Amino acid sequence: MLAAGRDDLSCPPVFVVGPPRSGTTLVSQVLLATFGLGRMTNAMGRFYRAPFFVGLLTKPFLDLGANNVFISRYGRTPGLAGPSEAGAFWDRWFGRHDLADPKSSASIAGSMRRAVGALTRLYGVPMLFKNTYNSFRIPRLSDVFPEGLFVHVHRDVTANAASLLRGRIEVLGDEKAWLGVEPPDATALRDRPYCEQVVEQVLLCHESIRRSRWAAGPHRFISIAYEELCAAPRREMARFRTFMEGHGHRLTAAGAPPRSFPQSPGNEIEPADLKRIKEYVGIRCQRRCQGDAG
Repeated sequence: MLAAGRDDLSCPPVFVVGPPRSGTTLVSQVLLATFGLGRMTNAMGRFYRAPFFVGLLTKPFLDLGANNVFISRYGRTPGLAGPSEAGAFWDRWFGRHDLADPKSSASIAGSMRRAVGALTRLYGVPMLFKNTYNSFRIPRLSDVFPEGLFVHVHRDVTANAASLLRGRIEVLGDEKAWLGVEPPDATALRDRPYCEQVVEQVLLCHESIRRSRWAAGPHRFISIAYEELCAAPRREMARFRTFMEGHGHRLTAAGAPPRSFPQSPGNEIEPADLKRIKEYVGIRCQRRCQGDAG
């Protein structure tokens, strides 16, 4: 009981961030399988107000290094022991549509640290949290967890945007319906063509993470590309191990990932839509280059 009330952290929490459909779920699954990190399970996500006690009950049956099932569907993993984004857990402190500021800035730090600290002590290893909404919460998270570290996942912008559009159609049945985290200024995108919306969703997320990276300290971030992870997961895991060691935490290998993963092409949408996405990515990149030059 007392363990759930302390706010000290014996290990740094690791936050996996990036746009939806960028590969954050696969990156998280490979990290968990390779190093046996702590995680929010689907069972804990269901009982999000008491994850410590759910973890306490299920820990004897959970082998942190045995998760070698790299299956997911739009961020959701199978089974009660599968890793969860645990959106409701984070929404206790952050509103789903109010990403930048917590609901109660006066008490958020202690409450959040106590919850994460309890889970860290329960597993005795760093906790890994994957939630794409946290991509826009980094300034507050980095303040609350000064020892916290971040994994920034990225993917080819065209493929990422195309995958988002495909998700809109498959999950929501409407290419104009928004899927996943909305940037804080998403209302300005409501009247834009849907192909532009998905590109902006990806780019605005990356831009927010990059701004937060410089503010929080670049040394606290490691970038992992989806394409590189698929091509050589063991190499990327070695990079992550070195990153953690650089922050004074030596990881113990729990398993070895496959030598490679099949890469989703990100082009399984109507050819006309894919063309529009490619064209808008080019326009957007040209604007950025002109802005940098100016």
